[in-house]
Amino acid sequence: MATEMRFLSSLKDFLRENGEIYTVRKYKMDEREVEIIGVGTCRRIPMDIVEHRAQLEPYVSKSGFSKLEDWVDRILYYIPNKDDTKYLYHVVRLNGTR
Repeated sequence: MATEMRFLSSLKDFLRENGEIYTVRKYKMDEREVEIIGVGTCRRIPMDIVEHRAQLEPYVSKSGFSKLEDWVDRILYYIPNKDDTKYLYHVVRLNGTR
């Protein structure tokens, strides 16, 4: 069974329409194929550990958010503890929706 990865509806829409998205998660995960319901099979690629919000600036246009502050606010909503490590991933769609 494939690993499943979850996204907010608006971010799934972004991934489906654009074929890729950058996301920040609390957990360190390996590179692998993942299933995203409503999107299909994707490749999850670990990028970096995020230590400063400025590191995210180059990825905002492919994050599903229009402004860096909106993205950072959402990250901090899900990872509120400032001491928790934050991992950046690039998720690329491999096939159509399911």
